[in-house]
Amino acid sequence: MTLLLLALFAACAEDPIVDLAEDADDDRYPVNEDCDDKNAAVFPGASEICDGVDNNCDGEIDEGVVELQYTDADGDTYGDPNAPVSTCGETLAGVVHNDSDCDDTDLTVNPQGDEAVALCDDLDNDCDGATDGGFRVPADYALPSHAVGAARDGDVVCVSPGTYVDNVDFGGDEVWLVGVGGPEVTILQGAGDEGPVVSFDTHEGEGARLSGFTITGGDDNSGAGVYIRSADPTLEDLIITGNTCANADGSCYGAGLYAEDSYFTMTGVTVSQNTMLSSYSYYPYNYGAGIALVRSSPVLREVVITDNEIDFPANAYYAGAYGSGLYVYSGDPDIANVTISGNTARKSAGAYAYGMGLYLYASKGYYENVAVVDNSANGYAVYGAGIFVAEYSSPIFQNVIVANNQAGGEETYVGAGGGIFLSYTTAYFENLDIVANGATATTGGGGGGLYGYYYASPTFTNTSVWGNSSTIAGVEGGGALTFDAGTPASAVTFTYCNLSANGESPFLRTTSPVGLEGNIEGTPAYTDLSSDSAADWDLSLGAGSDLRNAGDPDIEDPDGSRSDIGSQGGISGDRW
Repeated sequence: MTLLLLALFAACAEDPIVDLAEDADDDRYPVNEDCDDKNAAVFPGASEICDGVDNNCDGEIDEGVVELQYTDADGDTYGDPNAPVSTCGETLAGVVHNDSDCDDTDLTVNPQGDEAVALCDDLDNDCDGATDGGFRVPADYALPSHAVGAARDGDVVCVSPGTYVDNVDFGGDEVWLVGVGGPEVTILQGAGDEGPVVSFDTHEGEGARLSGFTITGGDDNSGAGVYIRSADPTLEDLIITGNTCANADGSCYGAGLYAEDSYFTMTGVTVSQNTMLSSYSYYPYNYGAGIALVRSSPVLREVVITDNEIDFPANAYYAGAYGSGLYVYSGDPDIANVTISGNTARKSAGAYAYGMGLYLYASKGYYENVAVVDNSANGYAVYGAGIFVAEYSSPIFQNVIVANNQAGGEETYVGAGGGIFLSYTTAYFENLDIVANGATATTGGGGGGLYGYYYASPTFTNTSVWGNSSTIAGVEGGGALTFDAGTPASAVTFTYCNLSANGESPFLRTTSPVGLEGNIEGTPAYTDLSSDSAADWDLSLGAGSDLRNAGDPDIEDPDGSRSDIGSQGGISGDRW
């Protein structure tokens, strides 16, 4: 017992003796040492906790336990360095652990932002200190070609509105060249005889993109406006106009656009008023004043090819004009929602014109919702003012309008195929309107709607051949279909077609298919043909039309009913 009392006494002797009158919170620290003598958890040496209090009386509050976070007002997971928030480690709404955002009011602006996605908005989208990646014209570079030359794969070059006298070669880089204000106000004008205005000829892929420009002023033998060779670029929202080939030495190819061995994509593009003015008098050949495709299979969507022209000198001997609008040689394009209109070859005593709207040679391809209208030629001989299909071509045409195309005139020797000229082809045509085309000549030709020249064996289904005319040497005949006199091996197949109002003797050197295979001679009752331009016609079927539900019963209109005859019926009839 004695030893236990001694031990207890010794332990108590080591504790500080504090006057309770001077230690109000009973934490064993007197008021003169305690920084808060009313809180027993606050005294010198206490553990600091996150409570907004100086727990250990060292003069600092929450040192070592408070975490500094940052407000994320735009919700992009990056915080505003100018808006810190003190927290105790808990998760708070609208607060993040980093201060990396350079603009906390814009969701698209942060260190992971993409200058290529937020196109040309004059913001530092990726917070690297450079606006639009540092490739602005004219802010960073004087000319588009300078910026494209400095840029690398994935970069975007932003060009402000204005006219730039320049020639741009993409040089193999996957660069996106953007006209910020669109093609009406952002102009690339070729610099004299420096070649094509824009070139893709170093194996560029789809990442090489051209958007929002007018391409004009180019003068070159091939692709004066845009030249593409062994490349697959993306072309969008462009106007390709006023480019020319003034070749004194011979042939011209694609004054607006030329493509060779390429698989590019073109969307929302107008190709207009490009010209070929070959001054070579002996055998000048000209291919595709608007577009020329050689061994190329592009995708074309929402494209307008209009008012392109091939001219020849008055003394030209055996001149050739091939596809003033679109020329396709040995290709397999995918073309939809395209208008080919008003393309022509101007008169020359020795000029031969082939396919003023569309020329196909040894080619395939799919053509859907395409309008080939108002194309014409008045040379020595004209073959296919609207469409020319020859030499083992086997394209598919679906929901197509071929209207008001004119082959020849009063001084034309041969005018054959106002609408379509066919030679050595197995083309398939479904749901067409071949309407009001004409062929006129002094000596030979015919076929206001269709002309079969040599081993032509196409098939027409659900097609209306209506109101076409042909006058050769003053004699009307063959308004619907004419076979060539010297090559009688053609055989055109019609099923569920309408063939009517094509003048006297509408079938020349062949027999009428009316009454066979579902073919009829009916009244289309088209809604509106009042305009001088077929581009403005409304070929939907009016009240009392004989073409409603008269097509192939195995083909349906979009509403599920039996197909109508004509371009407004069938699977894509509702896409006009």
